[in-house]
Amino acid sequence: MIYNDQGLLIEDSIYTNKYGYHQLVRRKKYTYYNDGRRKTEKKVNESCPGGYNVLKTYYYNSRGKLVKIYYQNKCYNNHYFDYPIYFKYDTVGNIVEKVSMQRDTSLVFYKNVYQYDVNDNLTSDKYYFHEGDSLELSSIKEYIPWIVTIISLEALCYLISYFKFKKSIATHSILAKLWTLTLLCFLIDLVLNGTSYVPFIICIVLGVFSRIEIILIILKLNKWTTDVPSFLSVSKLNQGIQIKKNKLFNS
Repeated sequence: MIYNDQGLLIEDSIYTNKYGYHQLVRRKKYTYYNDGRRKTEKKVNESCPGGYNVLKTYYYNSRGKLVKIYYQNKCYNNHYFDYPIYFKYDTVGNIVEKVSMQRDTSLVFYKNVYQYDVNDNLTSDKYYFHEGDSLELSSIKEYIPWIVTIISLEALCYLISYFKFKKSIATHSILAKLWTLTLLCFLIDLVLNGTSYVPFIICIVLGVFSRIEIILIILKLNKWTTDVPSFLSVSKLNQGIQIKKNKLFNS
């Protein structure tokens, strides 16, 4: 580490002796404003344009609060990108928002929103992929029990079918197929928008109900049967009555 006359870090290098060679892993250089606040942080790479891999430039307001960090990268996997991160504060100086924009545009890439109690202690840190996100990543934990429930019910279906019939399930119920369609809609919505709410909730609800129906079908069936449209069809199947099948949903 190298410091200037004011005691400020101006160069930081990390080396390794892996394979018996003294090799440079990373080198960073720093510059400062006249008041000592950091101005730039540069990750040195002589093979890159400008001699750096990543350059971060810091901007402050009149009160000395960091309001913007501008990232520039000209050498990472031959991919150039640059984008700003903005910081917002409340009246007492607590940071309330951290917003990353897509280059210098109005499009939000991700955002952190912070909340505090009356004693200025941080109580909430919510993370969004986009400004208009309905489903926060920080709240995904609320749905984990439901996701685990669906997985557990699915496993229970196979266990019950195996112990009762010594075969895997093959009910192919209509509700289960509808659930598969909602799962597809959820994934498409997630890929296109970076988030999903309504399709996700519908997928969870149908997933739980369709697994429960499959369990009830297996428990009520007298013998292993494939292509059972719904629980309402089981009684007829047990009596040997041929049921009417939908050409679209059942073979």
